[in-house]
Amino acid sequence: MDGASIQTGWRRALIALLAAFGFALTLFVFWPGVMTYDALYVYKAIAEGEVGDWQSPVMTALWALIDPIAPGAGSLLLLTAALYWSGFALIGATLARRSFRLGTVGVLLAFMPPAFMFVGIIWRDVLFAAVWLFAVALVLAAADMRAALRLPVQIVAIALIVLGVTLRTNALFAAPVLIAYALWPRRFAWKRAAILYLPAVLALYGLVQVVYYDLLGAMRQHPLHSLYVFDLGGITHFTGKNQFPVKWTPAEQQRLVTDCYDRLWDVYWHDRRCEFVMERLEQAVFGTPALGAAWRHALLAHPLAYLAHRFAFMGGFLGGENFTIWTQDLKDGSKIALPDNSGFVALLKVHAALKPTPLFRAWLWLLLSVGVFGLACRRTSPLPNPPPHAAEGDARQRDGWGKPPLQPAFSLPPCGGGSERGLNDRKPSPRFYETPSGAFARAMSGSAIIYVLTYLPFGVAPDFRYAYWAVLAALTGGVALILRSGALTSGYCA
Repeated sequence: MDGASIQTGWRRALIALLAAFGFALTLFVFWPGVMTYDALYVYKAIAEGEVGDWQSPVMTALWALIDPIAPGAGSLLLLTAALYWSGFALIGATLARRSFRLGTVGVLLAFMPPAFMFVGIIWRDVLFAAVWLFAVALVLAAADMRAALRLPVQIVAIALIVLGVTLRTNALFAAPVLIAYALWPRRFAWKRAAILYLPAVLALYGLVQVVYYDLLGAMRQHPLHSLYVFDLGGITHFTGKNQFPVKWTPAEQQRLVTDCYDRLWDVYWHDRRCEFVMERLEQAVFGTPALGAAWRHALLAHPLAYLAHRFAFMGGFLGGENFTIWTQDLKDGSKIALPDNSGFVALLKVHAALKPTPLFRAWLWLLLSVGVFGLACRRTSPLPNPPPHAAEGDARQRDGWGKPPLQPAFSLPPCGGGSERGLNDRKPSPRFYETPSGAFARAMSGSAIIYVLTYLPFGVAPDFRYAYWAVLAALTGGVALILRSGALTSGYCA
């Protein structure tokens, strides 16, 4: 074994150790997992033997399967943390083919507070994002394999992407982007993705129906009706007229117009001022076609009020200081979760200091995803190319998938002097979006943009966790831009 192979092996081992440390730190900080009300609802369904569709019945089935490993929140914490750190480890190892420093950065990003602080919170949004991260990391790591060897990895990755959709059904609008990337990991073309998009959305929607109701026998609890209630309340607020298919007293009508409207639908269910709304609706129309008919009538009759309501919600979701991590003990609401865990207590202090900052604003991660996507769509590398003087055989100058880089259009002089190449010596620059790193950056950022924007028509609560996939996508997609640019992989004079 030559020295280069030994060095490569050590670098991969060090990246694996860094990810293993992150996994151990996650267990130290969060064990046995921070249970939330949503998660408790799902977990109780395991013992009851009946599942509904208000939360994902697939999450219930998956949790029941792994629960013997560590009964309760612990089993799902182990699964989420394993997927999360395995995903970042694969990304880091792939980046390390070009630069150990860059591979290290790829794993260190997993410690970023908006990413790391959610790993131990038992929510389907976090599990969904970890599943997708691992799926896309598999594709990235296998992009340079021969087609016959890559195919099993692609099948597993697509299965994981579909699993993510069954965990978070509004993700079906973003999933076709990742499926297209899994099918064509070396070159992401939007024309192919566009052709695939609508059939994939329809197929995923049909698959969800089959899995939920035919395979798992989920009871229909009408989660879409929460959207109807929220939108009818919003249109009532902006028009000043009742849009619900029931009658209210004058006092109730006044509260609907002035006091009840907020950025989440729960106000009509759990807020003492407005809980009369769901009490009346559940007795009369909730779960019946009448509520959907009232929603469609209100939307068509008052489209401007509907848009005002939806954009008001989206503005609060993107820019507000919204609910972030769960900190409450479910048995005693006056206490914090895991009060005897010193690691979690320390994390809460850091979280309290950072929560007012843009790090915990959804707009930042949407904007970063848009930026990554824009740079990934450029015809040339988004950052300066490495200089041509480096040895062609140097592993740091290779594309990261075992191939020498394409010649840049022009380069700055070598460090320490030299003359610029003449204009007549320029050669065509590679199309960045036709490289594996460009495909990865495009797919991650594109899926994140679509996913976050699904909350414009479908969102009913502004929690930051609903933008969690954009956090992971912006972090990892951004590193892919550096991977192709060579900014951290060469002796470039910066």
